[in-house]
Formats: sequence, structure tokens, C-alpha cells
Amino acid sequence: MKSPTVPKKEFESSGQQSGMQVLLVDDDFFFREYISLLLEEAGHKVLKAASAEEGLHILKTHPCSIILTDWMMPAFSGLDFCMQVRRWEQGYHYIILLTGKETSAEVVEGLSAGADDFIKKSASPSEMMARVKCGARIIQQHRKLEEQKERIAQLAERDPLTNVYNRHFLYTRLPGEIKRSKRYHIELSVIMTDIDYFKRINDGHGHLIGDRALKFFARTLSENLRQNVDWVCRYGGEEFVIVLPNTELEKGVRTAEKLRSILEHSVMTTENGELNFTASFGVAALSSLKDVYEMESLLQLADERLYESKNKGRNCVSF
Repeated sequence: MKSPTVPKKEFESSGQQSGMQVLLVDDDFFFREYISLLLEEAGHKVLKAASAEEGLHILKTHPCSIILTDWMMPAFSGLDFCMQVRRWEQGYHYIILLTGKETSAEVVEGLSAGADDFIKKSASPSEMMARVKCGARIIQQHRKLEEQKERIAQLAERDPLTNVYNRHFLYTRLPGEIKRSKRYHIELSVIMTDIDYFKRINDGHGHLIGDRALKFFARTLSENLRQNVDWVCRYGGEEFVIVLPNTELEKGVRTAEKLRSILEHSVMTTENGELNFTASFGVAALSSLKDVYEMESLLQLADERLYESKNKGRNCVSF
């Protein structure tokens, strides 16, 4: 079969779309090359497969936003391919079936299998690219929605001032950490901490400097913990909770002492000069609890230890 000539003017009139990575699956070599040329002219990067099996193999290592697949292929049809792709949890793909079928029953069958659109193999280049452009537009909108969902999720679990986790996140995640520790018989420690004499900072320097002190404090804590293991949340006001998975009490105390020392020797620069402040720490571990391994009991014990540090004169660690 000779590859059809691409009518240049007709193709250009369809307009350009920002490039996507497109998977093209068709067992007809000449038709595959023809469609590939159209897609590349439109600015898309094209990955080509001669069979549905090869297409699935490509998708495993090369995520593609748009998929064009022939319906009629030997052994493994385009419908089978659509259904297989939809079973995967690899993000959203816009799937277009290339076909000569056009009855209502066939359209329903294709859409039910997971296709988003149809293109007749006899369609003009401008129609083909218009449908691909439509798919690219839908993919872009889908990405925007996913980004918005991610931002909303982050707002729901992050403290807006310090960007560490909030109290809601603590109450959601800590019970799971405790359950995991009990199941696998591993230790878990919690540190309760707050800034010493924080009211003096607010009264003496103003609430804007007080907010900066909270951000400085949260950043100092976060940057000196095990990344992707330990986590910090703002418990309320100037009080923060640090969760240390797989950490026995002794190690938790060493971590708290390290944080206390770093903060004591750190200086925050403000418009009115340098500001130095300290913090008090209380440490509790699951093994410190007598019988009931519950979140409330663990947090209460850490809070009691923090209160002990304040009674000792502040800027110290109690456990």
C-alpha cells in the first residue's frame, strides 16, 4: 500500500497544538508511517507499535498522553488493547480508535471498551488532526484538574504559615503509624516542642516577626530530621509535634537534644537586627506507655514531658 500524500495546506489549516507524546498502534506499516508523519508535523512526539502487544510493552516504560490504535488487528484487537490500558493505574490516556466501523452498535462497543473517540481511516488529515487536537486539549484540562486537586489536598494537610503538616494531618496519619509500629513490633517516638517565651517575641517585635520566627522554627526542625521518614506538624500556636517512626526513646531524646542545640546557636536576621530564641522539648515513646497504645495517650505523655522542661527553666529536653 502506498502512503497517502499529505495535503499540506489542508493540514496547516487545522492549527498547531502543544506537543504531546503519542502512541500509535497499527499493524499496517504504510498507514502507520502516514499517521506518524501527520502527528510529527503537528509537533507531537510519536512512538510506534505494529501490534497491541508491542504497544502495551511501550506503555510500561514510556507514558503517552494520547493513544491512537487500530481496531482490527490480528490476535489482539484494538478493543482488547483499550480494555487492557484502562485496567492499568498509570494516569489518564486519551484513546482514539482508528477504524472503518461506523454503526451505532460498533460505536457503543468501542466506547464501552474504553475508547474516547473514533477516527475513520478514510478521514481527511485535517479531521484526524482536529480530533487529536481535541484529545490534547482534554489531556491538558485533565492535568490542570489534577494539579488543582493536589494543591487542594496540600492545603487540607499543610499549615499555611509554616508549610509543615497541620493538626488534622497529625490526627489522620499518627494512628496509622502507631498501628504499624505495634504490628511489626518496632518503636515509635514523638517529640512535643514549642518556642520559649514566644509571647515576648510577639510583644517586643510585633506579630510579623513572630510569624517569621514560627517559620524559622518549623524550617529548622524539618531540615534537621530524616528526610521522607520523620515529619513535623504544627499542633497549635507555637507548639509543634515531631513524629519519629522506627525510633526508640533514647534515639528520640538524642534527636530532640540535637534540635535544641541547633536552635540555641541559630540566629534569625530581621530588619531590626538579629533575633535568637530557644525551645523546650518533651519526648515520649510507645514503650513509655503502660497498657494503652493510643495516639491521645502518646501525645499527652509528650505534652507532660514538655511541661516538665518548662518547669526546669526551658531550653532543655525531658523524657
